[in-house]
Amino acid sequence: MATDWGARERLWNQNRNPIPAEKHQRSQAPLSCGLSDFQNYVIDVLEKLLLQDVDPTHQAKAIATQFCRQQEPEDAWNDFLNSFVSAAMEPSGEEPLRRLALLLVALAKRPDARNLSGGVVTVDGILGRPRKIPSGEIIDFGGVRLFSGLPNFALQMREVWNGKWSDPGFFSAVFADFSSGPRAMAHSRWDSPQAARLAWTNINAFLAQLSRVQRDSPGELSARWIEDLGLWTITNGLEDANGIEDHARAGGRWLLILGDIIYSEATWGGRERRTKGPGPGPLREGPLWHAEVSRGASQSERWNFWKQRLGEIAQADIVDRGTWDMAVEAARHMARFG
Repeated sequence: MATDWGARERLWNQNRNPIPAEKHQRSQAPLSCGLSDFQNYVIDVLEKLLLQDVDPTHQAKAIATQFCRQQEPEDAWNDFLNSFVSAAMEPSGEEPLRRLALLLVALAKRPDARNLSGGVVTVDGILGRPRKIPSGEIIDFGGVRLFSGLPNFALQMREVWNGKWSDPGFFSAVFADFSSGPRAMAHSRWDSPQAARLAWTNINAFLAQLSRVQRDSPGELSARWIEDLGLWTITNGLEDANGIEDHARAGGRWLLILGDIIYSEATWGGRERRTKGPGPGPLREGPLWHAEVSRGASQSERWNFWKQRLGEIAQADIVDRGTWDMAVEAARHMARFG
């Protein structure tokens, strides 16, 4: 699939974060591009994964090697995360998103990152206190090791769902309620609400792919918080009449990618918790499902309720073609299991 993601990502980073003159010599990046060598390298790798059938494990090794040579590892890691999340929002199809998921899992299985910059590097330690890491020593951020801990990745994803991301300007911080999804996205990257909804659908599809890949290749990357975000999206899209436009298509992607697992595991997403009354974990239920629970419905009926809602959405006149297609496809897929 043709994409100009790499060019757009470079322009975005150049405009929001030009390299200061005093850092230019260390970065060895042309002043005209405003990106470090590492940023350019990461963007090249991610674009390959979006466009070509390349080996994600090999690319993870290459990124890890380049990262260990960086004189400012925290900046380099944040640059990687920001561009990675941007790539995961790119309209690219299921296979490219799966390759991105495989890259992240492979990166989490890499040996501990060591300072190979040739000098001493400084990172934030526990409680934010600066800490110096001598050459050859293991790099960690606040006690979280690279690469197994994937520092800040889970936080980045949670911030996306909370409606504000730590990448300044990427998501608008002016929404007092921090509503989840495309309505909380600034249009500095997307020129229309439709484009923002598509980006939101894609990041959901990526996390669904990541959840499946992680199950197939278990490591230290936990799937539980990922499942919580998935249930959050499904709840917003299928259990709230006001969430159809923004979330139904994204919720359908979760059911298409992980339908067999969601159907067979009653605990997926923690949806068995707090059906009634207080209990552990967040309460993820929309008003439509809450009404069913109030009438005596159990969690075992929730799967059929979602199928019913997809059928209703497919018959609604208000949905766009993409949402309609997803509702029809997801309902058919769910019918295979029960």
